[in-house]
Amino acid sequence: MSTEVPPPGSRLAFAVLFASLLCVGLGHSLVYSILPALARELGLAEIQVGGIFTVSAALWVWASPAWGRASDRIGRRPVLLIGLLGYAASTVAFARSIEAALDGLLPLGLAYLAMVASRSVFGLIGAGIFPASQAYVVERTPPARRLTDLARLSAAMGVGTVMGPGLGAALVGFGLLTPLYVVAGLALVGALAIALALPESAAAASGRPRPKLRWLDPRIRPFVLVGLALSTVQAILLQTIGFHVIDRLRLDALAGTRQAGSALVAFAAASLVTQVGIIPRLALSAAQMLRLGCVIIAAATAALVLAGDAIAIVAAMCVAGVGTGLVRPANATAGSLAVEPHEQGAVAGVLGAVMAAGFVLAPLIGPGLYQLWRPGPFLLASGLFAVTAIGLSRRADRVPGGDA
Repeated sequence: MSTEVPPPGSRLAFAVLFASLLCVGLGHSLVYSILPALARELGLAEIQVGGIFTVSAALWVWASPAWGRASDRIGRRPVLLIGLLGYAASTVAFARSIEAALDGLLPLGLAYLAMVASRSVFGLIGAGIFPASQAYVVERTPPARRLTDLARLSAAMGVGTVMGPGLGAALVGFGLLTPLYVVAGLALVGALAIALALPESAAAASGRPRPKLRWLDPRIRPFVLVGLALSTVQAILLQTIGFHVIDRLRLDALAGTRQAGSALVAFAAASLVTQVGIIPRLALSAAQMLRLGCVIIAAATAALVLAGDAIAIVAAMCVAGVGTGLVRPANATAGSLAVEPHEQGAVAGVLGAVMAAGFVLAPLIGPGLYQLWRPGPFLLASGLFAVTAIGLSRRADRVPGGDA
């Protein structure tokens, strides 16, 4: 396998990519922090809330590998521009759908369909943002620095998630849905910055068709399975923590939303600190980091079942964020090292699809199981990562770099 890589890109290019992913993180945290309370106001069941994201996630699973291969063929910048513009349009349409339901301009059934459709636009078009960004950075990063640089890029989503609730609190006085419109505007600014300041990759935009990278290609199969476990558990936490806080602490919708926001901020902040501040200081291989992160997530999700007060819930989510901050960049790094340079967009697309696949399964596994048995989603998440950690221990030789 070739180890030749293009020279590192400029700091400005990385900053533009970081800001673009930050906008996506802002939108995610805003939606997940306000939607449980809005669902109770509108009369939507937990399973319906999860269903809003199911179609979008399914489209993301299909579209992400296609966008990754497209970025290998036509270049990273066009894919990033299309993705950000689609994200902005989707966010505005989603906000308008909710607003129409709250104002009584649309029956709830039609408004619900509009919410699903608007999120589907994001799944179909916005899916290109992450694989194009990751492939752009990988092309400019030597293998020895890849884990650190991908961790910093992945941290952009965490920064957005941390900032999201605060931005929402600052802007909600202008209207409950104002933060979503602001995020859409920021996405447009990001698209403009990419158009003006991001040079195209020399290794991409060849125009040549690329072979399709199979999900079960032996080179990347372990990382597909790890990514599927991570995305499923992360989706379960995001989609059920609001209901768990409201029910466990016996709070009303407003107080529950604030407390759930605190838990989500703790999760995102811990993941961010891990990726930016801890990973560069750890002398661990990708294999070791993957196993450690899996064990931490298994323990944290089990602790959520026992958490009986707000502090314990926030602490458990914080620990889960540390585990997620270790697993995500380590998995992306191992996957990128396992394939050839001309397959970087393709592997980023596949792993990006896997990270959305969990959101297809999670509405049934998360809110659906929560309705039947409240501890169920968290115990299932803990068991899933315990099994994943054992599997990684037995197949350490499958992770590029091993334990060296």
